[in-house]
Amino acid sequence: MENLHTIKSVQISSSSIKGETSSFTPNHWANSEFTFDNLNVVVQKTLDLIIAKYGKDFFQKLVITLTYQPVGTDLEHCIQSGYDEEGEIYCS
Repeated sequence: MENLHTIKSVQISSSSIKGETSSFTPNHWANSEFTFDNLNVVVQKTLDLIIAKYGKDFFQKLVITLTYQPVGTDLEHCIQSGYDEEGEIYCS
């Protein structure tokens, strides 16, 4: 059986023509359990939805940070995806 994880938060950090901002999205996934592969899908879909709405050229930096816990532990880990001002791709 594959290990399951619970999403604790999803943070969006960006800088654009309107300035720099950071915000947490509502945790729509509270009390839901995901495989690690599905956590990566959530991060990528979040990134894709934002880019589809605003366009990639709107952001100089766009980083999604998903914090999660393996079920049954208090350990927190995170997955990041996106890009920074220098165009470096985040992928962890």
